[in-house]
Amino acid sequence: MSVPLVHWYNHIYKKGLALVDGIFILDILEETPDYFMVLAGKKGRGFSIEPCKAKISKNNKSLKWLKQV
Repeated sequence: MSVPLVHWYNHIYKKGLALVDGIFILDILEETPDYFMVLAGKKGRGFSIEPCKAKISKNNKSLKWLKQV
């Protein structure tokens, strides 16, 4: 999986969402007043990383996994 650097930098890194709870954030899918719906890299089997949906609370920046993509 590749992530376009300019898009990632402007939309994720500048919002302080590069790493949340030690998880690498790949993209923001939706933004509401209370949370971000994101695509994040979840550890799979062995050394694999799988893209999965997660929700990040804007109050305490905690990540909650939703389901695999």
